[in-house]
Amino acid sequence: NDDGRNDLFKAVFKGNIFVEYSLVIYNRWGKEVFSSVQPNEGWDGENSPSDVYVYLLKFELLNGISGQKKGDVTLLR
Repeated sequence: NDDGRNDLFKAVFKGNIFVEYSLVIYNRWGKEVFSSVQPNEGWDGENSPSDVYVYLLKFELLNGISGQKKGDVTLLR
């Protein structure tokens, strides 16, 4: 709703810490609705209906730590 609160879904971090980064969001049927390899870019849910979406975040940090996080996010209109 562009009120400056929770308008984007993205990773929260400080500084330039990523060597590699990938965020992908899927709808309940597994269709990709958003993807980015830019850490500062987030999903705004535009053109998507209220629903539960699945995200997959893959990363490698400058300190050598790598991994992935997955979960769900609920989009409310």
